[in-house]
Amino acid sequence: MKTRTVSIVSFINSQNQILLQDRKNISKRWEERWFFWLWVEEGETKEQALEREIQEELWFCITDYKYLWDIQSDYGDLLVNIHIFIWQLDDISNIILNEWAWMQFFSFDEAFDLKKAKTDNEILQIIKNSPIT
Repeated sequence: MKTRTVSIVSFINSQNQILLQDRKNISKRWEERWFFWLWVEEGETKEQALEREIQEELWFCITDYKYLWDIQSDYGDLLVNIHIFIWQLDDISNIILNEWAWMQFFSFDEAFDLKKAKTDNEILQIIKNSPIT
């Protein structure tokens, strides 16, 4: 089985809402995933991948983020090591959407009700229980 490593950044606003993306219309694997998955390239640290991917995909620099937890998820033909980060973000008006066509802040209750992968609920629970939220 192939293994990949990703960093996930969770943007949380001052109203304790989480920013999620809708990928239903993007032709990629796991089209309805809601988190911002950032692939860790060979030789990169999880932090370097986080910073690089946010710069490439959203056109801004991320600082003062907090590392929360690691989990591992089996997607059948792919085993994914997931590093979870959190970052305070209230204003999304300056984000340039590259491939993430749509995103919105949700309460945690709303987020738990969205259609998503089983692992996403575990990730949501980790984020919801973190000190910043």
